[in-house]
Amino acid sequence: GFLTKNLIRSLIKLSKQHHVSVVTDPKSEDVFRYSGSTVIKPNLNEGRSVLKVLKPGFLYTSFNHEIETIADCYLEASGCENLVMSLSEHGVMSKGKHIDGTLKINTHALQVSDVSGAGDTLISFLAMSLAAGLSLASATELGNIAAGIACGKAGTATISISEFLEALKIRNEAVHPEKLMPLDSLSQISQDLKIQNK
Repeated sequence: GFLTKNLIRSLIKLSKQHHVSVVTDPKSEDVFRYSGSTVIKPNLNEGRSVLKVLKPGFLYTSFNHEIETIADCYLEASGCENLVMSLSEHGVMSKGKHIDGTLKINTHALQVSDVSGAGDTLISFLAMSLAAGLSLASATELGNIAAGIACGKAGTATISISEFLEALKIRNEAVHPEKLMPLDSLSQISQDLKIQNK
């Protein structure tokens, strides 16, 4: 209840004045309160709830038809620039002002242990990536990889730099780097492995 409609509107307006990206995790079916957000990130269930309100009795012909309609309705009703929607086991989709057409990326979860915190991991990576100046497409891809790692852990859990880099390497089918590496890189990998009790 702390983030009232008026406070949200004021924060978004102030952020826009200072050219700060706003990434919103909607918790209300009154999605217009998030108008002006750079990215709004509902999950599939939140999207379906809003679709029921905006288009009661809507019948879709396929999963892709459903999620495209949800994205279009969400963007129109919210007044946000872009949408990134987590699609559970189907991955993630992105659509809006900063994306050509629709970007749909399959999940990168190697095994799903628990989806708790996956959405929070996704939105954190979106915000971090946009703050670093990456495109929305790149931010969506990195967030999806990170969320896949989070799904492989029980409960809500953090992910380490080495876990993320390993998943990124696997994702890009990168060739193993040289066997020689700088001491600071080796120290970081060693610390991350110790934290994982490896």
